[in-house]
Amino acid sequence: KETRWQDTKDYATLGYIGCTINYRLTPLWYQEISELNQIQAVTHAVEDAMNAIRFLKSQSHIYSIDTSRIVTIGMSAGAFISLVNAIENDVITDLGGVSDYTDISSRVSSSISTGAVIPIEPFNFDEDDASCLIMHSEDYDPVTEQTWEGDVIPLYEAIINSGNYAVLVAQSSNSHVVPISPLGAYGDEIIPFIWNQLNL
Repeated sequence: KETRWQDTKDYATLGYIGCTINYRLTPLWYQEISELNQIQAVTHAVEDAMNAIRFLKSQSHIYSIDTSRIVTIGMSAGAFISLVNAIENDVITDLGGVSDYTDISSRVSSSISTGAVIPIEPFNFDEDDASCLIMHSEDYDPVTEQTWEGDVIPLYEAIINSGNYAVLVAQSSNSHVVPISPLGAYGDEIIPFIWNQLNL
């Protein structure tokens, strides 16, 4: 989480409450043993992120957090986690994940992602999911091997067709992630999205 510290400070300078979180990282060699291990790795990471959101909500009176106006922002694996929570908040408990705060939802208002999309098949898209700003390479991501036409557009259409809201931002060709600071190169896309979705 230390790598996102400056981004968090940049948001704080604009009046937002910023937090960086940790989640379990499963070694690649372990994930490659079986598909079950891959599912377990994803479950652990998403479970940790969801519990971090629940923890922050439980501490909202201390940190002056408006729990109805929370945005998750992620890069690469963090982007994947942010998208999963946006579409299937709390559902990870159905896969064996554990909620540390059973009376608090991990639901957020919006998700911002760069360098990841989620597959359509296993997820349930609804109009009350969190809105999504999806930043992705305009053709091919060399890290995830996902493509704009084959992966990004189907995700976008699944969100829109559910009655939810999404925005696509094309990154440069063959890029993986872009800066997520509000003061960075993509701030002109990020900040209006946040303002619009949080009714600021």
